[in-house]
Amino acid sequence: MSFPCSSLPASTLPSISNENRRSANFHPSIWGDIFLSCPSKMNIGTETRQEYEELKQEIKRMLMVPTEDPSDKLHLIDTIKRLGVSYHFEKEVEDTLQHIYHHHDYNADQSLQDTSLRFRLLRENGFNVRSGLLQSYEASYLNVHGEHILEEALAFTTTHLKFAEGNGIQYPLSARVSHALNRPIRKSLPRWDTDCLDRLPTYMQFFYKALLDLYEEMEEVMIEQGKSYRVRYAKEAMKQLSQAYFVEAKWYNENYIPTIEKYMKNALVSSGYIMVTITSFVGMGDIITEDTFNWACSNPKIIIASTRIARLMDDIVSHKVAIVYSYFLLLHLI
Repeated sequence: MSFPCSSLPASTLPSISNENRRSANFHPSIWGDIFLSCPSKMNIGTETRQEYEELKQEIKRMLMVPTEDPSDKLHLIDTIKRLGVSYHFEKEVEDTLQHIYHHHDYNADQSLQDTSLRFRLLRENGFNVRSGLLQSYEASYLNVHGEHILEEALAFTTTHLKFAEGNGIQYPLSARVSHALNRPIRKSLPRWDTDCLDRLPTYMQFFYKALLDLYEEMEEVMIEQGKSYRVRYAKEAMKQLSQAYFVEAKWYNENYIPTIEKYMKNALVSSGYIMVTITSFVGMGDIITEDTFNWACSNPKIIIASTRIARLMDDIVSHKVAIVYSYFLLLHLI
């Protein structure tokens, strides 16, 4: 059924008097008519224009300067885009993202924020970042109990990576996906519970269960003394040690040789001396307070210096043993 528009002449329609119109009684604009016209060019002084150009050149320089860690550049590009001034730096942004795409692959040490930002910016600018799902999968394992979004992300990425693995993704991405899906130690230790035991290899289940039992026994003793907080610090030190071991295993499997600076940053933790130092405070008397643990966890110079000495001494001995072993291996082969 149709409802035709009124065919009454205009004169017969009810008139609305201006005097009877409803009004919110807004006060006049404090800006007056300043925004009713838009000048084609901004009238700025020579000094302001010079400062404006200098700032543009500084941003361009920041975008183009070489760096080993692209995180700062990604955040700078994100800020430029959010401010709506990226049109001033289109070439520099494009060149920077090209360089990041071709020369800076995903790093396991990246935060979830940096991983997501890298994926989003590259995808927004037309780069085919196929491993974005893999990066999200890696990042989701950094969750803690109660972070439901990351738990959902873990379930989602695991399902889709397994599907991709079984449907012919190309090498080397296929190798990375397979490696990520079969790294149980990374999946277990950060959670610190027995729920992951069945996902570990048999030999590792024994070790991991013994580790949990040890810290549980420590916790029972400390609870009786009203010092359960101490075990939290010991657990965190052990988790950091395990993560450092994982980094070294990853380097080995990928035939990656880090710089001495990158190596030492991880090696100071993987040496175990920081963990031993913090754990040694757990069973001490009342002379040890929570401030002591906070101090030890802040990487004071005395702990870092002694750890560096111990680490290098261990490496020197290991190097000598490796040389002797290689020598006898060659003799055997000859």
